[in-house]
Amino acid sequence: MRKTKIAAAALSAVGLVAFTAGAATADEVSGQAPFPAAGVVTWSGAHDCGFIAPQIIEGEFYNPRRQVLPDGTQVVADVAQFRTSNSACGNSVTATLQTKVCGFWGCSWRDVDGATWTEPSVPANGRVTSSLITGKLRHGTNSYRLALDATTNKPQAESEPGPGLIGVARETETTYSNTVKLTAS
Repeated sequence: MRKTKIAAAALSAVGLVAFTAGAATADEVSGQAPFPAAGVVTWSGAHDCGFIAPQIIEGEFYNPRRQVLPDGTQVVADVAQFRTSNSACGNSVTATLQTKVCGFWGCSWRDVDGATWTEPSVPANGRVTSSLITGKLRHGTNSYRLALDATTNKPQAESEPGPGLIGVARETETTYSNTVKLTAS
């Protein structure tokens, strides 16, 4: 079973940083906050692989943004961040940076770059922040987003002759960051 939902809000880390000392120009006091450092934080807690408590993997999104590398190359960059609760047991998460491409037959989302985590790197309870996910910025103004596919175990029940637990099924849920338009200069 595959469910899809849209993330309602982006983290405040894409806001403005506006505090400095002295008289500075606007460019020196404003701009986007840096992406968080990559890493895995593990918390203790109950873990039953989805047989009793539900397994939860939730995305925490930063919006894709344009960055210029030291050699002058323009890239689209983002990080994937997600929280887990009662996870693991074969669970996986895939983060994919995507761009919207339109042609004669309509528009579709194409993958630019991505990262995948499987059971050893998905904590039972904790938070994972990816390294920077980047791709070459396309010419002109284009739409970009981050897609997060989380595969977990969900209890499966029977309805006839009476309600009851009959097993655990794999389910993938996809969430998306906000769609942003970036322009290559």
